[in-house]
Amino acid sequence: MSAIIFTGNRVLFDSTSKVEPATIHVDPWTGRIVKITNKRSTKADFPGIEDKDFVDAGDDLIMPGVIDAHVHLNEPGRTDWEGFDTATRAAAAGGLTTVIDMPLNSIPPTTTLENLNTKKEAAKPQAWVDVGFYGGVIPGNADQLRPMIAAGVCGFKCFLIESGVDEFPCVNEEEVRKAFAEFDGTDNVFMFHAEMECDDHSHETAAPQSTDPSAYQTFLQSRPHALEVKAIEMIIRVCKDFPNVRAHIVHLSSAEALPMIRKAKAEGVKLTVETCYHYLTLNAEDIINGATHFKCCPPIREGSNRELLWEALLDGTIDYVVSDHSPCTPELKRFDSGDFTAAWGGISSLQFGLSLLWTEAKRRGCTLQDLTRWLSQNTARHAGILNRKGRLQIGSDADIVIWSPEETFVVDKKMIHFKNKVTPYENMTLHGAVKKTFVRGRNVYDKSTAQLFSAKPLGNLLARFQVYSNPITAMPSYAQPPSSDNGDFEEESEDYIESDEVDEDLRELLAKETSLRLRIDSLKEEILKLEREQRGETDGSKNEGEGGEEEIDLEEFEAPEWCVPIKANVMTFEWKRLAEAAQFDVILMDPPWQLATHAPTRGVAIGYQQLPDVCIEELPIPLLQKNGFIFIWVINNKYVKAFELMAKWGYRYVDDITWVKQTVNRRMAKGHGYYLQHAKETCLIGKKGEDPPNCRHSVCSDVIFSERRGQSQKPEELYEMIEQLVPNGKYLEIFGRKNNLRDYWVTIGNEL
Repeated sequence: MSAIIFTGNRVLFDSTSKVEPATIHVDPWTGRIVKITNKRSTKADFPGIEDKDFVDAGDDLIMPGVIDAHVHLNEPGRTDWEGFDTATRAAAAGGLTTVIDMPLNSIPPTTTLENLNTKKEAAKPQAWVDVGFYGGVIPGNADQLRPMIAAGVCGFKCFLIESGVDEFPCVNEEEVRKAFAEFDGTDNVFMFHAEMECDDHSHETAAPQSTDPSAYQTFLQSRPHALEVKAIEMIIRVCKDFPNVRAHIVHLSSAEALPMIRKAKAEGVKLTVETCYHYLTLNAEDIINGATHFKCCPPIREGSNRELLWEALLDGTIDYVVSDHSPCTPELKRFDSGDFTAAWGGISSLQFGLSLLWTEAKRRGCTLQDLTRWLSQNTARHAGILNRKGRLQIGSDADIVIWSPEETFVVDKKMIHFKNKVTPYENMTLHGAVKKTFVRGRNVYDKSTAQLFSAKPLGNLLARFQVYSNPITAMPSYAQPPSSDNGDFEEESEDYIESDEVDEDLRELLAKETSLRLRIDSLKEEILKLEREQRGETDGSKNEGEGGEEEIDLEEFEAPEWCVPIKANVMTFEWKRLAEAAQFDVILMDPPWQLATHAPTRGVAIGYQQLPDVCIEELPIPLLQKNGFIFIWVINNKYVKAFELMAKWGYRYVDDITWVKQTVNRRMAKGHGYYLQHAKETCLIGKKGEDPPNCRHSVCSDVIFSERRGQSQKPEELYEMIEQLVPNGKYLEIFGRKNNLRDYWVTIGNEL
């Protein structure tokens, strides 16, 4: 399999492109887009491609998969409400390729690093689409926030009013400020359920008060606009005291808060806003008595309020749209009594969001470009994954939905894949039928087949700071805002902006490399075919007894348990298990230091997404070494931070090594200031505890003169020094380079 091909007459790449014929080439090994041509292709254009790897959408639309940045999957603990298996199946059937799970309604909630890991273990074998996670802010868990950031959560959510579940209590302004202080300098987003109890409802209309618990008006009166307005006033006030922290309002319902939101955004407050399908498609006037499946918090409001929300979405005051999929069992909806005051508040719509929004948007003259901006591009940006999700471009994951915007269907209970088939959209006619869904180029949902879904779940668990190893795409600026020690680098003044600047020479070279690699794969297949023919084998047959090679089904292949791939994500790696298996005499690391957001250093950008200091700080080095040495490569403006890391991890500085780089003719390499292609590099050495067994001293010079090797690779002499210093030791390299792999070393870390 040399490539997966998607082609069709209508392809939409992102919110700025036009719908046009195109062909997309996907690397089957990485699931990423490697080539795009602006014409529709036929199978005859790709004779070496198997039928299953050639996807022709015809006149249906190929579009970036939907990313729902607000779902409650409820596992573990409340799997009678929902679960990873059923929810992600429903997501795939609705054209979703990524969902971000909220921290509450599971037991335990995602409020500690341990609880986050528990949730990941539950999700790992069941995810039909990719899944990311939010952390939660509750009273007393401030010390858990940075560890969860380091583990890759996509943001944090809190409640300013009771959440409805005891294990996730709300926070007050003092606790909000404490969390803001923890987030300062991390670029993590702090999200708010923006309702606060208040006594002042003076701005509400003086309508007669309803007391009938089965009347929707009774519930609506209990959650007036004032609750949202008061909460958002507080959020904006605190944001101004923490100007570097991103804040986000989830599920905005009240249009009365829009003027203050517009004003805050105009003043430069780092504030983003989402609303939900139900606030844009439903209205209070149509909800009959006892229809508790319409209950949610904040509530669905009047039709006039809905129109103002649409205006705000169209003018950019509201940034994107989500489902807030919050299911429960039918019993908790109290259909027997129709009591709105006692029923669980939450609406299930995960599977139908694309069609729901398109039905209303189309009626209002909105475009498909608007749709993908609201459902894919802006949600990916919010969650910190726009560098690999949300658009169809070279280097991005091939997360694709194929659907017909013109086709209509009626929501029927039999077609629902989420666990409890309770939704206010039953029997509604919607525009936009999903035909197929692909995650990283692999088909997870196909409406035309009897089984509908792939043979097994194909989703991955996402981390916000997850390494993105495709160098074609420029580094995203939201990775980390510039800190005070960023030297002479230019600072960003914008909120969180994607960078589309690309080294064109690099793009061209890598495109050529990709093309050559695909050609090599094709030639290898032809060679194997010719060899089989010479041995008298038929296509697809194996002659293992006469030297034939058994082909591996890559979908079934799993790496051996003992194998640690060098691309292992250091932010999510199971360090505790490694520490239980071995204590290391020497730890070597060359961290991908974050230097700037506007102009990231090219050396780091080639191999890594740069990591902010908070992520490097959270590496559990003390678990891995009780006695021994640490070697930390450091670049010019990170000396202070490197010494801080040594102290934090329990080391004392004992020495340093300078590597003087030379060209092939043994001349001094030219330097480039703060960039990694400078003329020298320094490795700081720290020591903790006792000498390792067999440790030697004064083994060699502390200056290395050697030829500069490939981009960002380290001198072999350093490894030789370490092996002389501690012969036959246990050696660990973190953030290893693939061309530095060395026998008898454990090497981990995010390399290409």
